Amino acid sequence: MGQRTFVTGDIHGCYTEMMLLYKKFLRAGLIPEKDKVIFLGDYIDRGIENKKVVTQLLKWQKKYKHWIFLKGNHEDLFEDAWIKGNKKYGYGCWSANGGNQTLWEYNNEFPKSHIDFLTKRPLLYEDEKYVYVHAGLIPGRTIEECKGSVYEHELLWIRDDFINSSYNWKKKIIFGHTPNEKGLGKPIIQDNKIGLDGAVCPPGCKNLIGLELPKEKFYIQKYIPK
Repeated sequence: MGQRTFVTGDIHGCYTEMMLLYKKFLRAGLIPEKDKVIFLGDYIDRGIENKKVVTQLLKWQKKYKHWIFLKGNHEDLFEDAWIKGNKKYGYGCWSANGGNQTLWEYNNEFPKSHIDFLTKRPLLYEDEKYVYVHAGLIPGRTIEECKGSVYEHELLWIRDDFINSSYNWKKKIIFGHTPNEKGLGKPIIQDNKIGLDGAVCPPGCKNLIGLELPKEKFYIQKYIPK
């Protein structure tokens, strides 16, 4: 069997659910040294185990160099508030979107390795059949065009324009960021895209969704009340 790819969306500080989903990947036959695992961003905020999530992701990053860790809009909010002095989104935007819990856990002391991890993530990754991105791509723009820095905000934040588009990017788009409004906790499945934000963190408290490719098989880990 060739290399397989396992993907998961917005973790949002839900360490327990992340580790249980990872065990499901292993039971499904994931070979960490061979297969690829892709994380779609939004590692922090809202959940109550943010520091543990980042610590574990750093361990995996160090051990498995072929794994991919993308940037989400919550990492962008953190970078703006903690590094850039709220120049992009304004004072209080990060904390109002769940950053208070992350800040409390770290007690205003973010290790450099954690800061680097949260702020120095790629925005997009692609293989032969799929494109992986946090929020989505711009309808009418090719994959190569979307890689341009001018579209950084859209790759992190776009919602309805992307979700409602039937545009053919020649590859299926695997994304997070936007939960399924028609079935909270379930993936969004369309001909040209698959969405993996299962609203695992409060207030949704639903599921962390995993996806195995190329089978396009889903793995669901329910939120465990703390």
